[in-house]
Amino acid sequence: MSADAAGAARAGAAGDDGGGPRDAAGGRAPGEHAAAPADGALDGWPDDAPPDAAEEVVPQFDEVIHAPVRLRACGLLAGVDHLEFAVVRDALGVSDATLSKHLKVLADAGFVEVRKAASVHRLDRRRTTWLRLTRAGRRAFSAHVAELRAIAEGTTG
Repeated sequence: MSADAAGAARAGAAGDDGGGPRDAAGGRAPGEHAAAPADGALDGWPDDAPPDAAEEVVPQFDEVIHAPVRLRACGLLAGVDHLEFAVVRDALGVSDATLSKHLKVLADAGFVEVRKAASVHRLDRRRTTWLRLTRAGRRAFSAHVAELRAIAEGTTG
């Protein structure tokens, strides 16, 4: 992940408003990303907190998650409550269309939730797309990573 994308990911996760100049249409300057709306527009998402740390993770290879773009997207989302679509796209270095296709696969499997919310920080009234791992997605990602570790250590049966 580039330093700019990592900073944007941290800003999106921490709730920093991103500030900065706008383009002529009122949108963000290239490389700038919105933070979560402060008005609670993302409230109402189900309680998908990470699995309890005491919960045992059983290593399980997951074909849905294993594709490189999906694996990296899950890795980004696992560390935060939610991220803006553009932050994930820029961090992965893929196009909107490529990321959208991979997110659809993850959403169809019940691993990712996609939500659009009005952004109080945009002047052009466009909606911001937010992504988050569901509880099932967090479990599947943890199990998949555990299986990859077992494979790398040669302890898989």
